[in-house]
Amino acid sequence: MGNERKASLSSLDPLFRALYALTIEQSSRSKGESRIRAGHSFEDATAKSVYTYGRECGLEAFLPRHTMNIPTLSGNSYQFDASFSHEQTVYVVECKRRQLSAAEHVPYFVSKVLDHSIAIRGKGSRIRGIFLSSVEVGQSSMQFGFAFGLKIINPEYPPLEELFFRCHGKEPLTRAIRKLWEELDSTDPLNPRVSSSPQTILKSYEFLKRRVSNL
Repeated sequence: MGNERKASLSSLDPLFRALYALTIEQSSRSKGESRIRAGHSFEDATAKSVYTYGRECGLEAFLPRHTMNIPTLSGNSYQFDASFSHEQTVYVVECKRRQLSAAEHVPYFVSKVLDHSIAIRGKGSRIRGIFLSSVEVGQSSMQFGFAFGLKIINPEYPPLEELFFRCHGKEPLTRAIRKLWEELDSTDPLNPRVSSSPQTILKSYEFLKRRVSNL
């Protein structure tokens, strides 16, 4: 059990690494493709990845573009490009291919996740957001995402699961990545006192990314 724990951050590692690879693949798609067609292709490929890794990762995949049957504070219902549940957590995914997509869409995506989170707080489950972008996401959007427990994945910012894999078990780097991953996994925007500041988290992430790139 101890060796298995050291080999990955969680059983979802293969999925998050696959989603990172998908953002790179999508970034190289033909620029001449229509925006709507390209966007649907990204969403379909994301949903397919979630289904593909369902058994390996022990997750339950929901239908693509699924409207969640989860309470919200506002009473609104939201549709997400992909979604799945794993243990006591529901993950919802937003896919974007446009330039400036992060600045435009990350705060709105967070608001939808937060609308659900407030309504189900204290009821034994939680909801987490995953924002996939085929274009680079700026530091301000990354910092914003960290503040609200959002996982942002794009070609320039690989997830911690990818950084962990690239370490090939090298200590103490793997310990540092695991520590940051545990902190991010426990981030609660409704109780920010239990987490480090998003500025500190961003600096830690960028430091670890540089260290891994130098291996």
